[in-house]
Amino acid sequence: MRKLWIRPVHCKDTDRLLSMAVCTTPNELLVDEQILCHFPMDASGREIKEEYGDDLVLWGTPVTA
Repeated sequence: MRKLWIRPVHCKDTDRLLSMAVCTTPNELLVDEQILCHFPMDASGREIKEEYGDDLVLWGTPVTA
């Protein structure tokens, strides 16, 4: 499996964190299918890495929704 990226999802209207997403792209979101899973906004990077594997998931740029 290729690398995945943890990306914070922010609301563009309120600039508040909505959730954490695991995406198949590091920088740009081209289609919704590139987000594999959403986690609650209080989820830690450690919890997400435990779900997918430490060597598979990296931090990526924020997503604005």
